[in-house]
Amino acid sequence: MAVMEMDEVSDTTPAAANGKKSNAGGATVLPQGQVAREFINGKPSDLEGFKQLIFHLGCAAVCALVVDKGLNTPGVVGWLLLIAGELAFGLVSSFYFAGFHEMIHGTAFASSEVGSVLSHIAGFAIFRGSNWYYYFHWHHHRFTNDPERDPELSGSTTDRADPTANPAGAFKAMCLFLSGYPFGFERVLAMACHVLGMPPSESWVDTDAKRRKVRIEYSFYLLGYLALAVASLARPSTIGAKVWYHWLLPHMLGAGHLRYYQVAEHRGCKMGKWTDTNAWIVSRTTLSWAFYTRLAWNMPYHQEHHAWPNVPFYLLPELHRRVTAGGARPKSDCNPEGDDGYLWIHRVQWRQALKASKAG
Repeated sequence: MAVMEMDEVSDTTPAAANGKKSNAGGATVLPQGQVAREFINGKPSDLEGFKQLIFHLGCAAVCALVVDKGLNTPGVVGWLLLIAGELAFGLVSSFYFAGFHEMIHGTAFASSEVGSVLSHIAGFAIFRGSNWYYYFHWHHHRFTNDPERDPELSGSTTDRADPTANPAGAFKAMCLFLSGYPFGFERVLAMACHVLGMPPSESWVDTDAKRRKVRIEYSFYLLGYLALAVASLARPSTIGAKVWYHWLLPHMLGAGHLRYYQVAEHRGCKMGKWTDTNAWIVSRTTLSWAFYTRLAWNMPYHQEHHAWPNVPFYLLPELHRRVTAGGARPKSDCNPEGDDGYLWIHRVQWRQALKASKAG
């Protein structure tokens, strides 16, 4: 079962220590015992998890209705509805990843069985294995922004590259990164390699037991993809159309947006060995509209999430308010910080990329 028991991570990573002290000055942020009592122990909630899931799937259903209306409406109006519906669908489906991420942490639902089953369904939809991502994400929390050990910086796929790493080529790298290409479909090839017993070199899948679990998981995923492909080819106007307009096309349109969102989590923040950094320094909380933040399962509160990874998503806004009101919130070592929102972060980073490219 791919549920992240963050207590085992807390004993070995800076993430938990940050809940006690901040390396950015040594001041207490919030007492760990208080955080445990008020935000962690017994706090995952099936009610809150299903409320969030219904909200998210409800948004997806509205988008699907608009898309279907566009497909069944002739002329320019139909095209406008289709385009608007698909763009909105792309935004909504890009954050399937946020729900999947919360399920991997084991904090989306009180029932671990519910979280495990749903994590596989979500993982299938976004081309990420549940067990595989558990191992990947454990290493990310342990080695955040360590260019040698953080798997999000491994460069093994486009979405695991840091487009700001090479200033001279940052403009071109950011264009490729934010395009969404190749939309996560490259992970299907990696799945096939695991199933065939030729897994790619991945530091986070580093034992025979892990490789076996990933191989079994990916075998079922690939059978599912094959079944959908066959059904789509057999009935292109019904099953094929639904697969394309309600899943694959929104997924492709949302891939670039997901990277747009993820840039704000750690890009432009301090890099280095994990022993020299902490969650407040290497992560960025980015303020945004309430609807956007909720659709992202409150993951814009990313400093709080990295400082206390086992706090359930629905409590992160209150935790953020508590930390901020306490006056001991450390400044991140990110340029810029996230107080002015996503557009400002990208404006600054694009200007830096353009300036570096001209200088190079």
